[in-house]
Amino acid sequence: MKQTFLITATLALCLALSTCKQLFQEPKLDYDYKVPELINDGWETSTLSAEGMRVTPIDSMTRLILTDYFKNIHSVVIIKNNKLVYENYFNGYDRDMLHNLYSASKSFTSAVVGLAIDKDFIPDTNERIFPHFPEYTPLPNDSPEKQSITVRHLLTMSSGLSCNDWDAGSPAAEEKLYKNKDVLKPLFGVPMAYVPDSVTQYCSGGVITLSNLISKTTGQDYGAFAKQYILDPLGIQNYKWNFREKNRTDRPDQIFLRPRDMAKFGQLYMNNGIWQGQQIISKDWIVASWKPHTKFGPVEYGFLWWLYSGTINGEKTYVYTAQGNGGQYIFVMPTLNLVVAITGGNINSPYSEQGRTLMYKFIIPSNF
Repeated sequence: MKQTFLITATLALCLALSTCKQLFQEPKLDYDYKVPELINDGWETSTLSAEGMRVTPIDSMTRLILTDYFKNIHSVVIIKNNKLVYENYFNGYDRDMLHNLYSASKSFTSAVVGLAIDKDFIPDTNERIFPHFPEYTPLPNDSPEKQSITVRHLLTMSSGLSCNDWDAGSPAAEEKLYKNKDVLKPLFGVPMAYVPDSVTQYCSGGVITLSNLISKTTGQDYGAFAKQYILDPLGIQNYKWNFREKNRTDRPDQIFLRPRDMAKFGQLYMNNGIWQGQQIISKDWIVASWKPHTKFGPVEYGFLWWLYSGTINGEKTYVYTAQGNGGQYIFVMPTLNLVVAITGGNINSPYSEQGRTLMYKFIIPSNF
């Protein structure tokens, strides 16, 4: 029986970008699929067909990117059955160029928090936040609700603080916070908009708070802790941090990675926290991270991971997604043993959504 993957209504936004052209009108362009190069970076390579994927949809996708049907895509990397089966770079980018993950870095922060819990630096996700930041007391607009905010509330974007990056009028919207020398002071001072756990609002300030909590509880800067327990075990040596706070180099909020290394992070989650036989993150943390905790509209949300759901032959399945501004994506689909990393340059543009179209219209269907 022919299998199909149907994604939920969230796909409509992605596909809307393709309505002005005939999606499958094949452009004439010289392109031949090539097996990814085997280099000493921990990846075993294979072919699409050897791992059960059809080449034709991937060829169509590649040609449409090359002819600029899909705008400003920088890279696509596909891992199937733990093997690198496709990689391509576009618009002047190559394998060794670093990409800012933007908000896809939030899923990386989730992993770092999980490690701090695994190693008993933080007791669990019910740990209250503000006792770790006595330097900000007394808190403006303090209340029992504010004092009840926990690690879990920040991981699920449900703190209840008046912090909403998607509302320019929000007092703790991301761009307003970064105008301050210390972003935590104005964040911690805003009033509560909701009772914790009752409403989901996209709040980057909560993730900044988590990175600071890592430094508070581990005795290491966030970047040093992440290097020791994630980057080094994954063999990721080429990376850099983005420090958006003024005059601060101890608490980064975004990471730059190469696409192959973005895929390593996705594969780590696919393999229940294991990379090359080493348990880096506990399986329990992976399970908790991918459990639906809250929602943004119809889309379920875990611990700083987006949980896009669809069906294969009538059965619900998930595409677990780290995503960032401009079109930075790490897709993990355990049902198909599939990991995909995509980068792009469509900052603050609706074309940022194209990565999901590539995933749902070409990459997933190539598995059937």
